[in-house]
Amino acid sequence: MPTNQLHTMQPLLRGPASKLGSQVLQRLEAEIVDAGWTKGRRLGAEEELSRRFGVSRAIMREAIAMAELNGLVESRRGNNGGLFVAASAQWVAVSTLRHYLVLSGATPAEVDKIRAIVQRCACLAAMRQMDLENAQRLREHLRVRSENPRDTIRGLRLALGEIHSISGESTLGLFDLALAESSMDLLLWAGASRTDVERLGTAIWDLRRIQIEAVIGADPVSVWEAQEQVQRAYQREQRHVARQSNTAAILNVDLEQRSLAFMRDELKPMKKPEAVARIIAQKIIRSEIAVGDRIGCEQDLMRDLGVSRGVVREAVRTLERHGIVALERGFAGGIYAAAPTSEEAVRVARVYLSMEPPGEPSATLNLALALQLAAAEFAARRAKAGDAALSQRLEQFDAWLDTACWTPLEELRAYYFFLAEVSGSRVLDCFMRILSNHAAIRVDASKIDIRATRELQRGLLRAIAQGDRSLARRYVLEGHKASGVGSSLDLYAEGA
Repeated sequence: MPTNQLHTMQPLLRGPASKLGSQVLQRLEAEIVDAGWTKGRRLGAEEELSRRFGVSRAIMREAIAMAELNGLVESRRGNNGGLFVAASAQWVAVSTLRHYLVLSGATPAEVDKIRAIVQRCACLAAMRQMDLENAQRLREHLRVRSENPRDTIRGLRLALGEIHSISGESTLGLFDLALAESSMDLLLWAGASRTDVERLGTAIWDLRRIQIEAVIGADPVSVWEAQEQVQRAYQREQRHVARQSNTAAILNVDLEQRSLAFMRDELKPMKKPEAVARIIAQKIIRSEIAVGDRIGCEQDLMRDLGVSRGVVREAVRTLERHGIVALERGFAGGIYAAAPTSEEAVRVARVYLSMEPPGEPSATLNLALALQLAAAEFAARRAKAGDAALSQRLEQFDAWLDTACWTPLEELRAYYFFLAEVSGSRVLDCFMRILSNHAAIRVDASKIDIRATRELQRGLLRAIAQGDRSLARRYVLEGHKASGVGSSLDLYAEGA
């Protein structure tokens, strides 16, 4: 059976383009996920699939190529060949999330804060699953210490991966890896050098050792203290890079040296299409280009950036998938700035997570609650800064509470989406949508007092409007307890 118990309630997520190949890909994904098919299941030959989906073989071939790129399927040749369900590809989901977060304008501060929350939830989940065998595996990673900074960074990655594995919740590992890459990408984009990255990895090694020892010893207070120190180390490095870097000079360097990809065995130069995509995205993020403004055409970008047509097209396709640009045909056509959307990242994450073993429900709910608390805090901070659009949205949701006539589960999901939206954080919005699609949220309607729940939600709206972060968090906690979800939440998750 599929691990995603809620996906049948959701409309099929669609990307920004309406190309037939993309539509076939989404139908193929939905078929695999809805049926709960596992690795090795034969889907059929290309000709069979073309007939089933009612498209030409050329369109089917295009959809299969995209599905293979996403790690969803694999082609086999021979008499018994055809298209088969592939193993889940975590790296595809991580890469898609990383691109969305960085290209849509996530800030280093929010990435680091939310990563700290995710890691704390992973550590708490791992502590609940800790036994002698798991403790031994973690200690093996702690014994690895090298004079080579790259080996140190690799050892850190393996140790954190072990915690994700022990936690038993794939979502935690997916989010943490995507945030780790995004955090380092943002540092590299700001001008951090290879030496800066290696120094940071060496600096946090001892802090991670303390954190992992605390996980083994079931000491959540020490886990959180070490995590806070790690977060401060990243912040110090960000300030150091900001002081040392001249952004104007960085923007003019050769595209192949523009940024570096992290979380690999080595730090390698970024590919040209990705660098071009970032240049365009950064112009939009910095408000040099407003949503709806024309960025130019292929020829303009080729001339201005000194790259080939193929590089520009691949860069634009990446941005289009994340809703950052839109293509228009015709006399006044070209590439236009658009509002970023998380749909592509949510879709790819949904496919990956649906093919992973079911996680521990309490770990998922702990993470969901921790993200809701962060969303309420972010929203209150926005209100305190005088965000007029937020005030209007709060009033709209207040009015909606008087007219809502959905089921308790539908109302709960609408509340989650609203909270993610008003946070103003693309990271939180994306992650909470992924959780809502993936987590098997079950509501006991007989235990819900709808009137009391809505009063708590109104209290939350007032707390956000007043910019009171502490009160907003309190209302989130009370609302969760009254929501009918039901879970044995770890008290330490409330402090995230």
